[in-house]
Amino acid sequence: MHMMRKVDASAHTVWLASTYASRWANSASGARYYIENALEHLDANDEFYVDHATGFVFLQSATDPSKGEAVNLAAPQELLILAGTPTAPLPAHSYTNVKFAHNSVEDRVTGGTSGQSGDFMQKSMVHITHAKGITFDQCSFRGTGGYAWWAEEGAYNCKLTRSTLTDLGGGAVRVGRGHAVDATAVPECEGHLIANNIMSDGGHVCQEGCGVLAQNIGNSTITHNEVSSHCLDPSSAARFARAVIFACIPPRVLRSSAATDVLPTSAHEPDTI
Repeated sequence: MHMMRKVDASAHTVWLASTYASRWANSASGARYYIENALEHLDANDEFYVDHATGFVFLQSATDPSKGEAVNLAAPQELLILAGTPTAPLPAHSYTNVKFAHNSVEDRVTGGTSGQSGDFMQKSMVHITHAKGITFDQCSFRGTGGYAWWAEEGAYNCKLTRSTLTDLGGGAVRVGRGHAVDATAVPECEGHLIANNIMSDGGHVCQEGCGVLAQNIGNSTITHNEVSSHCLDPSSAARFARAVIFACIPPRVLRSSAATDVLPTSAHEPDTI
């Protein structure tokens, strides 16, 4: 995603506000693209345009927007932050049958930052750091600005099970974080279980988002998750170190923190991976 700095309609030229990394530029040359948030394209029902200068939102609707189903304008970038400190980690908490919905897109995305699998993002609907034994079971997450659930630095033995994650601005789940690590040091993120979840309809804002992004983790199990209808091609992301999608794979314990191959899948529904 790149913000436009200016447009020369007569020369059919667009200048981007952010730098397009040279390693991607050649492969992107001549590729198809699309433009978001252009007033000229507000021509169908249920579409909207945001005027950042005035703070107005224009919505085209076949019915009176003040009646019927509510129109949600998300404000918080994170709905639940579970954070201790390195010396005083947050103790175990459990969440069962809790519904999380509607958080906004973080500034790094709207500012034009981009990156493989959306690993540049710094926020999530539910964000866990320096905590132990945090459990989510039979919960739902929808209408996210980026990723829905993220356990990263200092998070140990967390669980996300039998939950539904859908209508995602980015991807569904992140475990760990992407950065240089000391292989001899104590792992900063491990012991997690991501199992029996449904992750669908992702990439509405940040198309790089994937089903499960696992980076620099150890001794964790990611199994029997149904991932479908994400914009990102999972096989392409899985070829990059520390950016692996795990979807519907047989039970296993992940020992490597920098897997570079596509793991075998066992899809059980059409159009899922």
